[in-house]
Parts: sequence; C-alpha cells; structure tokens
Amino acid sequence: MILASVKAQAEEEKALRRRWAWALACLTLAGSVRFAMAARMPVEADEPTYLRAAYHYAVLLRQGDIGAVPSLWENPEHPALVKLLYSLAWLIPSGDRWFSDALWGARLLSVLFGAAAVGLVAWIHPAAGLLLAVHPLTIYYTSAALLESIPQFLAMLAVLSWRSASRRGARWSYLGAFALGATGAAKWAYVLPLLPGSIGMLRRSRGTAILLVVAAVSFVSLNPPMWMDPLRYLRETIRYHFTYSTSEHVQRYGLPWYQPFLWLSHSLPEALILTLGLAGAVRGLFDSTFRKQVAWGALSAVIFLLAWPTKWPHYALVATPFLSLIASDVLARGQRTRALLSVMGILSMIVSVRMIIRQHPYLDPGLLEHRIPKPFEARWEGIRLEGVRWEEAGARESVLSLVVCWRPERPAASNLSVFVHLLGETPNPRTGSVLWSQVDAQPLGGAYPATLWVPGVVFCDRYRIARPPDLPPGIYLLTTGWYRWEDGHRIPLHEGPQDPRYPDALVIGRWVVGGMR
Repeated sequence: MILASVKAQAEEEKALRRRWAWALACLTLAGSVRFAMAARMPVEADEPTYLRAAYHYAVLLRQGDIGAVPSLWENPEHPALVKLLYSLAWLIPSGDRWFSDALWGARLLSVLFGAAAVGLVAWIHPAAGLLLAVHPLTIYYTSAALLESIPQFLAMLAVLSWRSASRRGARWSYLGAFALGATGAAKWAYVLPLLPGSIGMLRRSRGTAILLVVAAVSFVSLNPPMWMDPLRYLRETIRYHFTYSTSEHVQRYGLPWYQPFLWLSHSLPEALILTLGLAGAVRGLFDSTFRKQVAWGALSAVIFLLAWPTKWPHYALVATPFLSLIASDVLARGQRTRALLSVMGILSMIVSVRMIIRQHPYLDPGLLEHRIPKPFEARWEGIRLEGVRWEEAGARESVLSLVVCWRPERPAASNLSVFVHLLGETPNPRTGSVLWSQVDAQPLGGAYPATLWVPGVVFCDRYRIARPPDLPPGIYLLTTGWYRWEDGHRIPLHEGPQDPRYPDALVIGRWVVGGMR
C-alpha cells in the first residue's frame, strides 16, 4: 500500500516535471520567434496610435499626477490596461524621447506576454503550446505593439483556472474571476470566448456573488477611464464599436463574411489547425466539462468573427488559442495522429521561420542607434531636422541609402509627406526637368501620420534613392522637404542650407557619380 502510494507520487512528480519542461520549451520557442519578428516587422498601422496614448499616460505618471490618469480617454473603443503597460516603454529611457525606443520597448512587452500565453497553453496541453508557438498569424500580431498579447495571456490564465478550479479548489475560481475582468480591461473581444466557461465555473461555485464582485472590481480597477463615469464609458464604447463596424472605412475594404476563415487558413498548418479545431469543437460539446468549456470558447470566438462586420486579421487571435487546444487534443488521441501532430509542428515551424526571414530588418541598429550626426540646423513649420546618416551604397553604387531623423514641434493639422529628390545639372529627358530620382513617402510607411505626432519625440525613416542607369557624369544635389499630402503644398523651410533654385527644399548632400562628398 505504502509502496503503491510512493510510486504514484513519483509518477505525479515526473509528470509535473515533464509538464514544466514542455511549458518552458514552448515559451522559449515562442519568445525566440516573436523576438525575431519584432525586430523585423515594419510599423503596424495602429502602433503609433497606442504609443501616443501610452506617451500621455507616461507624462502624467512621470509628473506624479496620478489623479489625472482616469480623465485621459484616448482610443475610447479600447480599454486602457494595455496602453498603461506600454507607458513603461516611455518611462524607462532617459533624456530625449525617440519613437524607435518606445516602439522597441512596447514590442518587447508584447513578445513577453505573447510567449507567456503560449506557456500557459502548453501547461494545459503541451502539443497545443507547440502549435500556438509557431502559428504564423499569432506570431505576427503578438510581436507588434498592439493590443493582442496581453488579453490573450489573461484569457489563457482564465482558461487554466477552469480546469484547476474543478481539481484543486475554489481559490482557482477567484483567479479565473480576476483574469476574466482583467481580460475585459485589456480588450473587449477576448472576453466573449471566456463567457461560456466562466458561467459554468460560476454555476459550480458556492460563492457566485463574490466571484462576480472580483471580476467586476478587476475590470473597473484596471481600466481607469471607467472610474469617472462607468455607465457613460460603457455607452460610448459600445456606440463607437457599432458605428465603426458600419463606417465607410470598413465598408471600403468589402471583406466577405467568411474572411476570418481566410485569415486562419493562410498556410497549410494554419488550415489544418482550423479544420481540426472546428471538428474537435463540435465533438467537444459532448465531452468532459473542461473540453466542453474550451469547445464552447472556440465556437463562440468563430461565431463572433463571422458575425462582426469588422474583419481585420488580428481579430482572429481571439480564436487561435482555443483552436490550438482543441486541434492538439484531437491529434493526441492516437498513434497516427501523433505523427500528424509532429508533421504539423515541423510545417508550422518552417512556415513561421520563412515568414520571419522574408521580413527585412526594421528595428536594426540603423534606427536604434542615436548617435546620428546633426550636420546643420534645419527647420520647417513645426518640424526640425534631428540627424542625417549616410549608409553604404548598394551594389555598383546603384542606390543611395540614408537615415533621416525628424523632431516634430507639434501635431500637424493635416497629413504630411516627405520628399527626397536627386537633382542634376542637366535636364532628365524622361521628366523634362532636373529631377533624376525621387522618393515620396508618408512617415514610417504611412503608419505614423502627422496628425498623430507627439511633440518633441524623434522618429527616424530610411530612404533609398535609386540611381538611374542612364545617369550622366556630374554633381547632383540631394534635397528633402515636406508637403501636404492632400494638395501637394510645400511646407516652408525657415532654416538650413538651401539652393535658391529650389525653394523650401533642404540640401542634405551632394552626390558625385562614384560617391558622396
């Protein structure tokens, strides 16, 4: 009897060590691929919006004006928790504020929570952790400074509590209630797949009222804008979502109702996870309590994605952890399916690694290095030149590559674009002017419009000017400047080296065929 008990305890300890090993391995794998993606992906469209809100929170926290935090209500469509956490990226650096620093810091925070979510999923089911760790769509959107990683982590914390509450006691129910409220304080959509399982957990609990209070306190306390007027906050947020979902911006894309299936089946491994997840979810409705909760969560997430008019790809991350859990459970029930699971893991790894490799490095030392020389003072209306650095030319000197840093003095009233022109001494027969090559672009590839600029925060852009094959010998001027994107009106240049022939254009260099001087 004693020997059997000791043997059972030893087996349990062995299983626990194996579970820990799997969770740490999946967490390390997930963190590695997400870290690599975070350094390579370009600026996503919503990142500057959230970083701007985080900056304003950081200003209040740095000043010690905690009482003003609840009154700051930017991006009313989303709760405040993630943006409050991203404010750490603005608080840690000292001295000048650089957009690249804050972007990198916020992305690292996103990577941390995204990898931790994978670790929780791996603790529940090791194979599910592997699938989620290398799921390409999930990798991409949990590597960016968006709102996905933190609510996904909190949602998986709630899922973990479902099973633990039925096995290890009521204290796990309190963790589940806290995680449910915190998930809502991070992003609304991630609460929907948690509702069926959470309702089931509450029904089995003796302290239902207490758990509801814990969830409500967690939700409100982690979302400061609710403190002032909770009912108004909820009303305005719900109104915004419904208005936006039917707006011209959403309708212009014309995405079909089944678009989420396309996002979730972009590669063969993703399509297999989706197919097995949906098939297993239907069967899971008639399985054990925990599998039933996960199945309802997956189906609730998919139904929401299909029914909601807004079909952006990152919305699909509401469903990917649940689909991974169910797909891995289906695969792990037989010898052949274990082999299929191994194949899926390998395919997913290949797809994920290829996706990362194909991304050109973005947050490389060229944009994170702040010792960028400032060759001269230059200023437009509301914009200052902060630095210019020439990079090595391309093969056969066919490309001029440079990094230019700008310091906005105030947000612009309208969107602005930057131009970089290569101007020669003789006319270009193709253009009929002295313009031989050019780059025209909005800041950070259009992701950081001038209306979102944070005064005093430096941002850098890289520009590559192609050398025309028929470029005749001579000395060429490289000029830059700003203009209004809507009508092409140039922003006046008030200070800096200028050629009288090209008003409102700053001369930043001269190019002699064969190199810069």
